[in-house]
Amino acid sequence: MLCDSAESISDGKLNIYGAGWSVVSSPTPPCSVVIKLEVPWTMRNVPLRLALDLVDADGRKLGGVTGENDGVNPVPTAVPGVPLDSSLVVPVPSFPLAPGRYAWQLEINTEVPDGGYLGFTVR
Repeated sequence: MLCDSAESISDGKLNIYGAGWSVVSSPTPPCSVVIKLEVPWTMRNVPLRLALDLVDADGRKLGGVTGENDGVNPVPTAVPGVPLDSSLVVPVPSFPLAPGRYAWQLEINTEVPDGGYLGFTVR
C-alpha cells in the first residue's frame, strides 16, 4: 500500500496515514510503502531476503532497497499452526520521475509473491 506515512507497531500492527493513493505528480512526495505479510507457521524463524524495487512500465528496475531478517518470531500469544503477521514500512524520499506508469515490486527470497506489485501513475 502507498501512503503518506506509516509506522509498524507491536504484534505486526500498522498505523497508516494518508493511504490509498495511486496518482502523484513529479517530483514525487515523500511517502511510505507498506508491506503486510502472512508468514506460514512452517516458515517461522526462517530468514527472509526482501527486495523492493521501483520498476517502470517495461519492467526495468530503476532502483530499490534490499534487506534480510532473522525470520518472523512468534509472539507469546501466537497460536501454533496459524500464519504469523509481519509488517514492514519502507520510507521513500521525494524524487523526480517522468510522467508514466511505475510499480514497486516486492521479492521475497528472489520470488515475486502474489500481490507483489504496487502500481502508481506519475502525471
